[in-house]
Parts: sequence; C-alpha cells; structure tokens
Amino acid sequence: ALAGLAAGALAAAYLALTSGKVHVIPTAHPSALVWKDGLLWVSDWHAQAVYALREERSGLKTARRHELPGSHIVGMALSGDRLFLADSWSRKLSRRLLDDKLTLEASVPSPGPKPSALFFDGKYLWSADQDLRRVYQHANDKSLTVLSSYPVPHAPGALHYDAAGFWT
Repeated sequence: ALAGLAAGALAAAYLALTSGKVHVIPTAHPSALVWKDGLLWVSDWHAQAVYALREERSGLKTARRHELPGSHIVGMALSGDRLFLADSWSRKLSRRLLDDKLTLEASVPSPGPKPSALFFDGKYLWSADQDLRRVYQHANDKSLTVLSSYPVPHAPGALHYDAAGFWT
C-alpha cells in the first residue's frame, strides 16, 4: 500500500528539490529516486529505464538515460561508483558500475519473493521485501551476501536511514 501511495504521488511528475522550487520530472512512472553528486537518479518502471537528471536554472535535464529492457525497478541505491537495483519482475538485486553503460557486475536472487526497496547506508546495502515483510542487511560484495534480516510490521515500500533511525 505504501509503495502504491508513493508511486501515485511520484506519478504526478513533480519533485520539490528545495523550498520554493518545483521541477517537472521528465518521466511519467518514477519508482525510485536517489541523489548523488548533483544528479538525481530516477527509475521509471514503465519505460524500463534509469535516468540521471541534472538540476539547471530551467529545471531538471536528462544527463543520462539507460534502458533496462524487461525490468521492473522498484528500488535503487548508490554507493561510490556502483548502482544497486531491485527488480520485482525478475526477483533479483543487481549491482552495476556507474559507467556509460551501467555495466552489470552482479545479479543475485532477492532474499524474498517480492523485493520492494533498497537503501545504502555507506557500508551496507539494505533491501526490503513486501511479501515477507522483512528488511535484509547485505554486504557490499559481488554476491550481496545477506548478513541479517529483520521483521517489520507492514509491507515496506521504501527504506531510509537518518539521525532519528531506520525508516520503512
């Protein structure tokens, strides 16, 4: 339900970047958002693509677009020069280089049957599963080894960590 609400809110195709600034996102079905080094990375589940958008005076402009045919990206996280994706159709988590082709480094089965979100905390990758209502802690290695898992009382649709704690 939370994922549906989040997707519905994002589907309006607006993003408030800072107080007083609203920009149109050049995609109709965004499913995950992540900021890194001045770029807003957006996945679009319908277009089966990942975009890197740059903020300019006139709004957000597409700096890069990567097609991922056959994918249904529901989660995205960034770590240094790596992009992590959660695909609900293939039920896989992938690790890609942030190069011109988003070269696939690894693709592993999601620890649960319905991956729903990703987050990178600077050391670990975290994934969520809607069906099992669990959050998984992964090593940042090529096999994305599951180190721990935690039950949550709802079907998680997003993950975030800040000074107040871990949010699902």
